[in-house]
Amino acid sequence: MRLPCLGVIVGLVLWAGTALAALSPNGQLALEQARLAAGRQRWAEVPALLALPLQEDPQHVEAHALLGMADLAGGRLPSAVQRLSWVCARQPGEAVYRLALAKALWASGHRPEARTQAGYAAQLAPGDPNAQAFLREVSEAAAPLAPGTAPGSAQPPPALPAGAPDSSAPPAGGFPTSAGSPALAGSSSGSGGEASDGAPPPAAPAGPGTATLLLRRLAGEIAAHPARDLEILTQAVLATPELVVQPGWETLYRRAAEPRQAVRDEVLRRFLRWRSGDLAAEEFSTWFLTLSLPLETWRKDPLLASLVAPLEEGGVHPLARFFRPKEEDPEDWASALPGPAQEAFLNGRYEVAWAFVTDLQQPDSPQWHYVAARLALELWQTQGEAEDWLARARQHLQQALGPHRWQEEASLLLAEVEDRWTRLQSR
Repeated sequence: MRLPCLGVIVGLVLWAGTALAALSPNGQLALEQARLAAGRQRWAEVPALLALPLQEDPQHVEAHALLGMADLAGGRLPSAVQRLSWVCARQPGEAVYRLALAKALWASGHRPEARTQAGYAAQLAPGDPNAQAFLREVSEAAAPLAPGTAPGSAQPPPALPAGAPDSSAPPAGGFPTSAGSPALAGSSSGSGGEASDGAPPPAAPAGPGTATLLLRRLAGEIAAHPARDLEILTQAVLATPELVVQPGWETLYRRAAEPRQAVRDEVLRRFLRWRSGDLAAEEFSTWFLTLSLPLETWRKDPLLASLVAPLEEGGVHPLARFFRPKEEDPEDWASALPGPAQEAFLNGRYEVAWAFVTDLQQPDSPQWHYVAARLALELWQTQGEAEDWLARARQHLQQALGPHRWQEEASLLLAEVEDRWTRLQSR
């Protein structure tokens, strides 16, 4: 079987990668070496170079994208499809990951699914000639393969692995069962079907036919409860993120894709669009800034609350407006900053503003603690969500509950920060 050329997309995959600050200096170096090897098409070297990064962060998206491409280059097609399906579920808005998955599906003989992913890639990156060229290639190809026929073979194509209909057996060595399981120690150099160790755990490990049966069950539930279609689909995607890369997902999802008038329903609809690759993270974040949905609603609605973590992991910030000031509002907390600190803050020099605020300590003033907490949250957001800034914000909010202008907002914000802190400490 002729495998697709990877050189045309590897540079873009490396550009789209997300090297996490959690990696140690040695881990960062190993990741850079893996990128370099991939850029030179030396795929056999990539798995061993990624051993340390994936040991430090078993769910590092870029590392798994590179491993998926190494599996594809080495002819380990079931593993490539499985790994890249997981990557696309974690980063649904990245066109280069969709394109890599499309190439893996095409090489596996799953042409309809490959066309679907190629279409997503072209839609997400209308200016990318590689995505457009591959979409044209798969669209202009001969009629789809007859059922049970793989390219260049009389044998049926390998079943799509976990995260796709009729998943294949786990790759050699099995999957880790949690994010804390050991990462890969290397990759098999065998032919198609042998997989690299350390693949990310599917959100809901599936046996043969499980994904197809799940989609059928969801269709039945929606038919029985049409007013709850968005809730049903959202809960399913939260439980099994890989559903959005199934060939039957698009038909089901399109039935619920019409705009809604209720704010909550529109949040769910756009969440599904984002997960399906139809809505960019930046556009989704901007829309949330205009949303008139109180913070208390996010806290008390279990389904909405469950969206926050996966949205933020994907680069969408649904609660950003509760953390960022509206500079034109005279009643905003930034108006309480002392003159030099306010000037520094409005110019984006948050660390300078922090220095001024901490120099003017007023430990007995709840309002001073609230302003300090808001500034710490700004620094937390702009410095890669560093844990120490969230800890400082939490400490100040705990002392900001006395009477002052923003007492009610301080209470709501503390609840949100405590929730984030609990999730962070439980990782």
